[in-house]
Amino acid sequence: MKTMIKVSAMLMVMLSSYAGYAGTNNLVSMSVTGNKSFRLVLQDNASDLYISLKDQYGQTLYEEHVAGPIEYNKIFNVSSLPTGKYSLEMEYPTKYQVYPVEIK
Repeated sequence: MKTMIKVSAMLMVMLSSYAGYAGTNNLVSMSVTGNKSFRLVLQDNASDLYISLKDQYGQTLYEEHVAGPIEYNKIFNVSSLPTGKYSLEMEYPTKYQVYPVEIK
């Protein structure tokens, strides 16, 4: 339960940062779906998107290219990852955003 609350709080911070970006046509939803998993939903008119999950050392654990227009809905199961700090990175043609993810 503590893990779900901490992941949930971190996702709310991530969502508020992402939604605050001016000039985009995207719809973003991040929600905790289990003890150590979260759902990422994106809708955008951008032509391309690269999504990656990296550990604290910058090693890529997951990466995906999404061709636009973007309709993205994925559950990230992080139960196999050890406790630590990670980053969810989203690279569009005109912007690059990094969101911290902490697993406790």
